[in-house]
Amino acid sequence: MNPNSFGIKWRISKKGGKPGRFKNGCMEERGQPGPRVSGIGSIVAVPVPVAPFNRAGFPFATDSDFPTKKSGGSCPERAGPFVVWMKLKHITKNERNIMRTKYTSAGTTLLLATSLWLTAGESEGSKQSSPEFERLKTLVGTWQGKTDMGHGPIDMTVHYRLLAGGSVLEERVFAGTPNEMLTLYFDKGGRLALTHYCVMGNRPGMLLKSSDPGTLKFDFDETCGINPAKESHMHALTISFDNAETITTSCKAIIDGKEIPEHPTTLKRVKS
Repeated sequence: MNPNSFGIKWRISKKGGKPGRFKNGCMEERGQPGPRVSGIGSIVAVPVPVAPFNRAGFPFATDSDFPTKKSGGSCPERAGPFVVWMKLKHITKNERNIMRTKYTSAGTTLLLATSLWLTAGESEGSKQSSPEFERLKTLVGTWQGKTDMGHGPIDMTVHYRLLAGGSVLEERVFAGTPNEMLTLYFDKGGRLALTHYCVMGNRPGMLLKSSDPGTLKFDFDETCGINPAKESHMHALTISFDNAETITTSCKAIIDGKEIPEHPTTLKRVKS
């Protein structure tokens, strides 16, 4: 909006200066405080005769714009220039950074909320799990039993839980110990697969080899990046569903290029 369209002229008084005011078309003496407006970039304008803009883009009134008092009926002599008093509130760099951080956080929260809303809006039918993965989901909970890792039977507790919107099943053994290990089960291209995070320091992958109503058999995935002839690793896994409360697992390991005899482990569901 152009202030000149209203016949308004703008002039900045010096810091601390007191504004004068118009009365009967003349400028009164300064000395009485004029209207003051607080806030960021607030200004007060007094209509005066229009003067040209200066190079900075602000129109300034000149002394010739105002009549002065010389004889009866004329205006009194003006004590000093005045048109507008303006007060700017200075925003520190720290305040600007705080405002920028708040806006960024709000934007991030909005994006996250939108992502969750879109995910929730997808129908379950659009991401159908394999029948074998659906069977594994029944293992969610805690299981206990004894296992033999080559040094005699030891107690073992296994925890199963679903992650990532139900698309991943986590198996955790020896939780809270230096021998803690993790296995993640998931569908890969419509086929059940797993990644085992082993105490031997590697991550062998396996793919479902075969299945029947009571058994799932996994075999080594050659694309996982492990050279079976040079690196010790877990090579195969069999899970047997004995009944709703009992399962039996059997792992095949290759140590120094040699296959180690399997030791089946029977686990019982821990009732809460």
